[in-house]
Amino acid sequence: MGKAKVIGMLLMVAAMLSLAPTVLAQPSVSAFYGTVKAGGANVNSGTIVRAYIDGFLYASSTTTMDGANSVYTISLGGSDAVVGKSVFFTIGGVTAAESGIYRQGNNAGVNLTFAALPLTGDADVTAVWAGLAAMGALALGGGLLLLRRSRRPV
Repeated sequence: MGKAKVIGMLLMVAAMLSLAPTVLAQPSVSAFYGTVKAGGANVNSGTIVRAYIDGFLYASSTTTMDGANSVYTISLGGSDAVVGKSVFFTIGGVTAAESGIYRQGNNAGVNLTFAALPLTGDADVTAVWAGLAAMGALALGGGLLLLRRSRRPV
């Protein structure tokens, strides 16, 4: 075998070995799934579930209906620094009674329960705005103007 072929093969092997750590290095991911109940009832489809570690938002997802239950799935990307830390779940600023633990490659079932039913999902917001509009409220530039209707005949 010629000297050029040997050098070429050595360069090819070196290139393949230098790429191996890059290919093998995968991001740390921890996933959770389960039902979502607030006040003992399902939440609306499209309700946003947020996942926090150490007070920082790591991921968010929306609920869907699976048969008779509202459910969620959420995947959190992180670093080795968050492995073993608690994951807290919120809806509308309310924290679930349950939490999870961030583990690399984790896919854990955590059924979330909330004591109170906060306003969640677009359907609730739409219903509130419709109710306010029926009472004479106008949305102006992101604000809200309430107009009092006179009870006197004009």
